[in-house]
Amino acid sequence: MDYYDEDPERLAEAARYGANPIKRGEAEPEGMYEIVVDSSISPEALIEAFRFAEPEALVTSVSVHPGELAGAPFMQAYHKGIHYRTGRPNCRRHMQAVSDLCCAGRFKPQNLTTKVFDFNDAPEAWLDSALRVAAQVT
Repeated sequence: MDYYDEDPERLAEAARYGANPIKRGEAEPEGMYEIVVDSSISPEALIEAFRFAEPEALVTSVSVHPGELAGAPFMQAYHKGIHYRTGRPNCRRHMQAVSDLCCAGRFKPQNLTTKVFDFNDAPEAWLDSALRVAAQVT
């Protein structure tokens, strides 16, 4: 599994979980993928997701893309037969399997969180994060 990102912390975390980290701007994934997950709110990342998808692939966007998606290659996606899914994931469907992995010590979800905020600071943390990303997009 490849993980494509520009953030060194997330790349290192992906490597700890066994992914092949590929730093955006320094290299691109080789080949095409049957499943591509876009977890950014960057229109450029969604465009890359479509570009890296093989014909008949599943591209899933698990984040909200604020604003317009100008330049999104929907015609190319159409001709490649790409299945595009967006929206909140249905986590409940997989909870038992994930719980079993946690109980067996094979998955440690606490390692996935790179930043922790106090519950009372959540609205400000969310807004700060959204504003930083929006500043990069516009």
